[in-house]
Amino acid sequence: MKTTNNKINFYLNQKIDNYTKKDLLFLGALFHNIGKSESFVKSGNFTLCPKHKEIGSEKVKPILDRFDLSDREKSIVIKIIKYHGKLSDVARPKSDNLEKKYEKFKFEYNNILVELILLTMADTLGSQLKDNRPEEFNFRINFYKKIIENF
Repeated sequence: MKTTNNKINFYLNQKIDNYTKKDLLFLGALFHNIGKSESFVKSGNFTLCPKHKEIGSEKVKPILDRFDLSDREKSIVIKIIKYHGKLSDVARPKSDNLEKKYEKFKFEYNNILVELILLTMADTLGSQLKDNRPEEFNFRINFYKKIIENF
C-alpha cells in the first residue's frame, strides 16, 4: 500500500500549469455537488439529484473564472465535477463484465482517472449508502480499494 500511496502522491503532485493535480482535485471536490439544489427530487425515503453533475459543471464555470487558473486547469476541474458519478455507474454489484466496463472507463477518463477514483470513494464513504444498502456500499468500497491498490 505504501508504494501505491507513493504513486498516487507523485501523480497528484504533478503541476498542470500553475497548480497541481491535487489542487485541482480539491476544487473539484469542493464544488462537485454544486448542482444538487437545482436537481433535488424526493422519491420515497430517498433523495435523488438527477443531472446534478451536468448542472454543476456549468454552474461552476463563472466561479472558476475568479481563480487564477489556466483554461486547461479550469477544464480539468469542470471534468472532475461533470464525471464524478461515472465510476459509481460502473461499480454496480452483480454487474455483467465489471472488469471490461472498468477498462473502458479507464480509457475514457484516463486524464482524470485518479481524481475520479478518489472523489468517488470519498463521495461513497460520505453517503447514506452504508445505512441504506450496506451490501452495495461494501461492494463499491472494496472495488475502489482494489483499484487503488493496483494503481
